[in-house]
Amino acid sequence: MPIDLRRSRLDATSRMMAIASLRIAFGLIWSVDAALKWQPAFQANFSQIVSGVAQGQPGFLSWWFGLWQFIVSGRAPIFAVLTATTETYLALALIAGFARKFTYAIGIA
Repeated sequence: MPIDLRRSRLDATSRMMAIASLRIAFGLIWSVDAALKWQPAFQANFSQIVSGVAQGQPGFLSWWFGLWQFIVSGRAPIFAVLTATTETYLALALIAGFARKFTYAIGIA
């Protein structure tokens, strides 16, 4: 086997390992965030968290935060569990490396 072909295979392998390591690192960070989302304090105060985030935002974003406050009000426990579930899925999918295209699309959204 020519040396150039071996080198290109080694480069490709090391590049794949670097990408996988980065994906797993993001998954670990996301798993810590997901664990915090499952805490009772987050779920009990989700509505206040959404309201608190809206304070101090630029004026042109006020309608967006107002919309989310309206949507979440009265349904905060459901949205808190959905948030925790989504983040748990993202963490597990990133660490394990399954359904990557779907997972990346969910993570961006």
